[in-house]
Amino acid sequence: MADGSTKPISSVKIGDMVVATDPETGERGPRRVTHLWVHTDTLFVLATDGGSITTTEDHPFWNASDHVYQRADELGVGDELLMPTGQRIHVKGIRHGSQRVAAAYNSQLMGSTRTMLLLG
Repeated sequence: MADGSTKPISSVKIGDMVVATDPETGERGPRRVTHLWVHTDTLFVLATDGGSITTTEDHPFWNASDHVYQRADELGVGDELLMPTGQRIHVKGIRHGSQRVAAAYNSQLMGSTRTMLLLG
């Protein structure tokens, strides 16, 4: 959150201020949440050298190796991902056997079309 606190994405509300990073410019700062979409989707685990990330197959990640946004299911082993904190991590594998259906969340931020959010 913009005040330095963290919360699960399921607790984020329209009007909340979050920290967002534009990976193309490196600009990082507060942005207001203007829209939220909650939907049911298939989640799976993306294994990285920084731990694991539960995500949807079509969630866009900034692939720092190729300098493009790429769907999670199109990432390959060894791809370098830029995280909202500025940390770079590497894909170790996709655990498709871990798939489950659950709530997924999308957001839109004021003044931003493609940014990365840091949530707890």
